[in-house]
Amino acid sequence: MMEIDKFIADFQRCSQAADFCSVRLHREQGQNLSMRKGVLQPSRINSNLGYMLTVYKGGAAAYAASSDTSAAGLDRAFRLALSYAEMLSLIHISEPTRRTPISYAVFC
Repeated sequence: MMEIDKFIADFQRCSQAADFCSVRLHREQGQNLSMRKGVLQPSRINSNLGYMLTVYKGGAAAYAASSDTSAAGLDRAFRLALSYAEMLSLIHISEPTRRTPISYAVFC
C-alpha cells in the first residue's frame, strides 16, 4: 500500500526541475464473480494504483504515467516527461506564406 505523505514528498523533490508539474493519482478496485458449470467460484478482488504526470518546461508540456509509486519509479517517470518537454520546447514552426517568419512553441 502506498503511503501518500511519502509520495507527496517524493513528488515535491523531483518536480523542482520543471516550470510546472502536476500529478493525478488513480486508484481502482473491483470484484470479479464467475460461474463454472453452474457453481459459483470464489470471488476475486483486484486493486490497481497508478498516476499520470504533466510536466511543463520551456513553454512545452509532456506527460508520463506509471504504476510504480516508489521514489525511483516517480523519479523515472518525471525525468521521462521532463526530457520530452525539453525536446518539444526546442521545436518551432514557421509559416512559409508569411513575409516575416514567426515561430511558435509546440504544445503537446
